[in-house]
Amino acid sequence: MDKAEIIKYIGIGFCQPKFYKPAAWRKAKLIMNKLVSLNVGVIPYDFGRGKGKFITTGDLDKLKLSDAIDQLADVYINSKN
Repeated sequence: MDKAEIIKYIGIGFCQPKFYKPAAWRKAKLIMNKLVSLNVGVIPYDFGRGKGKFITTGDLDKLKLSDAIDQLADVYINSKN
């Protein structure tokens, strides 16, 4: 997966699953769960049925979402190496 695709799925992970096909949500959830396990400022938070499932914490809260997603994509790529 290239960086643009990872950024896309991280963005999906912060959104509501009802707006995406199940296959896309599954890929996003795998990436988001990996980011949660890396303890990089993403935590699971269930807003309710059909609502968002992840939020940012700490320093990521102070960034625009697009900048935070870009940083998270870099962390995810570096964790694969």
